[in-house]
Amino acid sequence: MLAKEARTKQKGQVTIPAEIRDKFELNQGSRVIFEDRGTYIAILPTDSLVDRTAGALSEYVKNEPLEWDRDEIWTEIATERWNRPRQQAEEESGDGHDCP
Repeated sequence: MLAKEARTKQKGQVTIPAEIRDKFELNQGSRVIFEDRGTYIAILPTDSLVDRTAGALSEYVKNEPLEWDRDEIWTEIATERWNRPRQQAEEESGDGHDCP
């Protein structure tokens, strides 16, 4: 697991270290989610999920307005981001133990 330190600046701004920005393809204008996980904060990139799913529902759209449940969508995004590191760690270690 990659861990880097950064200082909080005026107005709560934090610079994400370059190595992490590169790994998660975070560029100027990239969106992230800040998630309170009790004893720590997770910063979750969102652009890649949006890019991967862009146009996925286009076949169902028939020029009619769609209603979206924003909370449900963000919950799905956060859940996927929460589970992905654990799944990757399990695949890499092959031991099947839960990771934080």
